Amino acid sequence: ERTRHVVSSASRTCSTMARACRLDCVHFATCDGCTHETNLDAPPASARAARFFHDGTVDGKKHAPWTLQTPKTHGWRCRARLVATRDDDGRVELGLYRRGTHDVVDIPECRAHHPRLNEAAALLRRLMQGLRVSVHDEDRKAGKLRYVQLAVWTSDTSLPKHQRYDQGRVQVTLVWHAKSYEAMAPTERKELHRLCAYIWREGRPGQDKTVQELIHSVWVNFNAADTNVVLGPKWKRMEGPSWMWERLGGAEVCFHPGSFSQANLTAFDLALKAIQNQVPKGARVAEFYAGVGAIGVSLAASRNCAVDMIEVNAHVREPFNQTKARLPPETRDRLHMNIVSAEEMPERFLANADVVVVDPPRKGLDPGLMSALNSDKSKKVQKIIYLSCGYDALERDVLQLLEEGDWDVAHAEAFNFFPGTDSIETLVVLQRKATKPPTPKKSKQNKSKKKAKRKNRATSTTAASET
Repeated sequence: ERTRHVVSSASRTCSTMARACRLDCVHFATCDGCTHETNLDAPPASARAARFFHDGTVDGKKHAPWTLQTPKTHGWRCRARLVATRDDDGRVELGLYRRGTHDVVDIPECRAHHPRLNEAAALLRRLMQGLRVSVHDEDRKAGKLRYVQLAVWTSDTSLPKHQRYDQGRVQVTLVWHAKSYEAMAPTERKELHRLCAYIWREGRPGQDKTVQELIHSVWVNFNAADTNVVLGPKWKRMEGPSWMWERLGGAEVCFHPGSFSQANLTAFDLALKAIQNQVPKGARVAEFYAGVGAIGVSLAASRNCAVDMIEVNAHVREPFNQTKARLPPETRDRLHMNIVSAEEMPERFLANADVVVVDPPRKGLDPGLMSALNSDKSKKVQKIIYLSCGYDALERDVLQLLEEGDWDVAHAEAFNFFPGTDSIETLVVLQRKATKPPTPKKSKQNKSKKKAKRKNRATSTTAASET
């Protein structure tokens, strides 16, 4: 079989192995969040990748059997952004836009969502309805609450290990239509404080220890721009801890609600372990598109690597410093975060790197970085590890690296980060081609010595014949 699909038995909702793995979601007919209702563990994109990498389309060589790992088919999404609106009857809805429209589909029973996300969304709907919260109306350009971001904390060490994923608490972010907290009118601040206080109170059981706490923290993000960008530049923590900590790749990583984080943390952890297996111990690593540094931190902790991380978003610096502060001094000293674009003189980071790790956005590698990877200035780099969420861009970039640089595909596999969709997360390892040592030139002195040896040999042979 061309593709080996690896799915943990605990994640299957199928009654038998022979039955197709189904979504079984009541929202599938109206919600565009998922595009495939069956075969969640075998998206079509995986078959396309298998043909490209395993069957030799990419370089004419057959590689190791293609694998797609699917740790969870349902309840995998630990992070969600939902649009806040009211229906024609005034009921609060939290959901997704229909494709190509600004019509919102309410998704209270989403099967892709971690169940705790659905619980938190249900609490918010109830409180927003009861408190008559001002919800933003795009058509009338009125109202305050625009979006809700929810993130599950899956590494709560106060819980037994087997309960940490299922019973994780939820970080709530309310996206408010205002430039900043300071720019709000007193009455508006009062409305916001009241909503946050109710979320915090209702999501915490108080003295009742039989009830699991639901809410981790409450934040507000301020976004007054009339664009499709969800988050604005200003933040305010209203209730709860400042940071959310996740254990990823064997290391503790700190996240701010504005930090990029993978939605499928279980699959991401598998990808981190696969990356670790590809990096030699003690290697010097340059990681581009680093985010808060989850990949780089895990390599420093598990493989004793020195890692230069390159990330354009300045907001990652504070959570990265928090992460660094928790590490042992010897690990901490091997990590450096550089707030700069991947295109801005990448050669300075490639010059001393043995391994390059890239985890770009869906559009793929920036042209400047691609050019640098194929130039003489990156000759010290022996391996590129490419983790991709955009398969079309990955194919394009890999072909360009093979055509313009000294690279061979050494390994490729995939992780099912988004069951129910035709998207996969692909991990490709490119190895520097082995170069043959140059043939030493024959010097005139060597030629003279060989000529003398031949003459002596001939003289000896003649003398022996005469004797």
